[in-house]
Order: sequence, then structure tokens, then C-alpha cells
Amino acid sequence: LLVVVTALAAYAIADGTARRSTVDSWLLLAMTAAGVLLDVLVLIALVERSASLGPTANRVAVTGLNLVLLVNLVAITPLHWRAHRGRGNVVDRWFAGYLPVFATWSALVSFALPVAFRGR
Repeated sequence: LLVVVTALAAYAIADGTARRSTVDSWLLLAMTAAGVLLDVLVLIALVERSASLGPTANRVAVTGLNLVLLVNLVAITPLHWRAHRGRGNVVDRWFAGYLPVFATWSALVSFALPVAFRGR
């Protein structure tokens, strides 16, 4: 669900929806804020599960992805607010600058985690 929220936010920015319609802008702002709250709850559950049952490659991958998404959503929520109030839209630059973080995490999950959790 968090990936969907991030994808919808990216699509709305690319489409320019947040700048054209007040209703769309408010919905996008509410969606990103709700995504932050949801991500915090998911991270709490993931950390509790890893603490009680031990880490696995899947738990580490999902927890890391949720951390990457949380940082992204925490950063774009106030940027959406600024854009909504007409103080400039830098959300698209944030997304473009944050793409290497997603790529780095994907590379770590693809290449480092299988080595780290070999035999488990």
C-alpha cells in the first residue's frame, strides 16, 4: 500500500494534478500524511516481529523498504503543503533526487542480503 501511495504521489506530480485542482491537492496531501502514519505503524509491527522471531532476509528487506518509503513520504508531505499553498513546487526535484536511494536499496536487497542470509 505504501508503494501505491508513493507511486500515486509521483504520478500526480508528473501529471501536474497537484497544481491544477484544489481538491486533488488536498487529497494528495491527505494521502501522503496518511501514508506516513501507516508506515510508522507497519514499521513498529515489523520491528516487534523481528525482535521476537529473529531477522530473516524477507523481514530485513521489507523493513528497509519501509524505512526508505517513510523517509520519502516524510519529506514530500511538507513539500506538498508548500506547493498547495503556492510557495513553489519542488516535490518533483525531491523525487528525482531520491531515485538513487531506491536503486541502492534494490541493489542491496538483490546482492547483499542473499549473501548475508545464506544458509538460513
